[in-house]
Order: sequence, then C-alpha cells, then structure tokens
Amino acid sequence: MDILGLNQGNDEMGDGIFIKHSATTKGWMIGSDTIEVKDFLVDTTTIKTGWGMYDGQYHYVWDEKPGVVCEKPSADHRRAFSVWIYIPNQGAKVWRRTSYGEGEGFNALCTTFWNDMKNNPDKCPHLQYTGSVDKKFKIGGTSIPEFAFVKWADRP
Repeated sequence: MDILGLNQGNDEMGDGIFIKHSATTKGWMIGSDTIEVKDFLVDTTTIKTGWGMYDGQYHYVWDEKPGVVCEKPSADHRRAFSVWIYIPNQGAKVWRRTSYGEGEGFNALCTTFWNDMKNNPDKCPHLQYTGSVDKKFKIGGTSIPEFAFVKWADRP
C-alpha cells in the first residue's frame, strides 16, 4: 500500500513538486509545462549537495554538509544539488538537478547570500531570476540561469 502516494511513477519531474531550468527553452518547467519564475525565496535549511544519477530512476547520495564532497558512488554519478524554493503563485518546489548548467547557476545563486546566512538564521534570501546565459562546448551546449539577490525575507 502506498498511503503517502510516494510511488506514483518514476518520473521525478512528473508530480508538480519538482522544478527545473531547461537549457532548451531557457526557462523554468514543472514536468512538461513552462512556468514563469521571476522572484522566489530559498529555504537555506534545505540545501543539499552530493552525487546523483538517473538509470530509469533517480539515485542520490548526499554530502554530510553542503559543499563537503563525499566519495563518488560510481562513474555514472554527477555532482547534484537539492533545495526547496518558494515561488509566488506556484508555492513550494524542489529544485534538484545534476545538469551542468543548473549546477553552475546554483553555485552562483548561493554566492549571492552564502556569507550572510549566519547573520539571518530565521530569514530566506529573496532572489530574482534575471535570465540565462548560453555556454557552448565542443559538442553541444547549455543554458546557465542567473540570479540577483534582493533582500532577506521572512519565511513564508
């Protein structure tokens, strides 16, 4: 029996809780639906870093503390992150990814508030999504989301 409804399919992006930044559309998506994201709050208490892979199902191994890299579980795993964000008119969403572009964007997002977190323990950083920048590789490319810090805000 699945009382909590946790096993309603293997598609992590299919239930409306998970959000991603699409390199293809250069915008935000929940499942296959594009959504508008301008401002959002980050719940810093939920930040996780670690390793993730997808083999038909998602598998994650989280670092003991964000940024303190644990041993890589397999050659197929890539660096991953997870964080809860609150988007007005959308609610709370999980941004959890292993993609290069989103990882670069997440790193940049964290630098906008990381050093001031200890001075604002009961607050959430309010950020603006300002767009994305394309990055080309020898083969293919990606889109890296960009952000601007607005202020420290009360937790919703």
